Amino acid sequence: MKVWIVNPFDDPPDEGIPRGRYWSLAEALIRRGHSVMWWTADWSHRFKRPRGVGRSIRELIVRRIPVRPYVSNIGRDRLRSHADFAAGFEKRAMELLEETPAAAPLIIIASLPTIDGALAAARVADSINSRFIVDVQDLWPETFYQTLPVPGFLRPWLGRKVFKEQHRDVDIVFKRADAVTAVCDTYISHARERGAMGPFHRTYIGFVSEPGLDREKPADGPMHFAYIGSISRNYDWKTLLKAVERLHADGVGFEVHVAGSGDAAKKFRRRAEREKLGGRIHWHGFLAKDPLRELLGSCEVGLNLIKPESRIVMPNKL
Repeated sequence: MKVWIVNPFDDPPDEGIPRGRYWSLAEALIRRGHSVMWWTADWSHRFKRPRGVGRSIRELIVRRIPVRPYVSNIGRDRLRSHADFAAGFEKRAMELLEETPAAAPLIIIASLPTIDGALAAARVADSINSRFIVDVQDLWPETFYQTLPVPGFLRPWLGRKVFKEQHRDVDIVFKRADAVTAVCDTYISHARERGAMGPFHRTYIGFVSEPGLDREKPADGPMHFAYIGSISRNYDWKTLLKAVERLHADGVGFEVHVAGSGDAAKKFRRRAEREKLGGRIHWHGFLAKDPLRELLGSCEVGLNLIKPESRIVMPNKL
């Protein structure tokens, strides 16, 4: 069976990143004897740089769609880049199917987000009578309500008006889907509310366990906290800094290790240093796989600084 995955975010093989959701999905399908084509963008969401050429592994073929770059996770440039991906995927997919009808997949699995990409995948599936599955990883456009310059209680009302077209497109995607998968039950309930008929399947964010990561904290040692990933305004750094300040004033033994990069990294680092938090926060920048494993192996607690208004329930950060 031929399966297409439509997702511009996750890192395909050969980019120095551990297996994510869609690489793992591709390998699971391949182990069962299927062939997989993964349509992604040529711009890395994680690194904010052109994606490497990479390689195809076994029955996995990776196709990269040219898109405009973007440097911020929230903004018009990112939305334009996603529009590029959707249009480029649909155009190239239809060209491939016209040239090679035998390449038609039986199933197309598209992630949501992006809205544009999932909608394009639904149209391609319709054109060849393929099954269409949408995998919900985040609530778009609801997550963008937090950017609206109005008091929090007004954002849901205003968001439904500002993002009216995006809501319409999401409804189309859910109503067209032959099945819906999601990273949590909350998102499945959301899909039902937007018109999805199912069947539904929840698959939490997961990872491949590797030996050597578990260790016991010394009884008399400080507690080590780790934050990894994007350093952007989406995250609740204000609360973290307040907590560090209070614990430091109380003389508690602890350290906070931050590994990642993003458009807000300099701002929050300056703020942490200015507030004289006793050197409790250690900044590591972006770490490759092995140094990151070593850092996490030295920490006991992982931090998830998601703001409630972001509506992110089950983040990839886990």
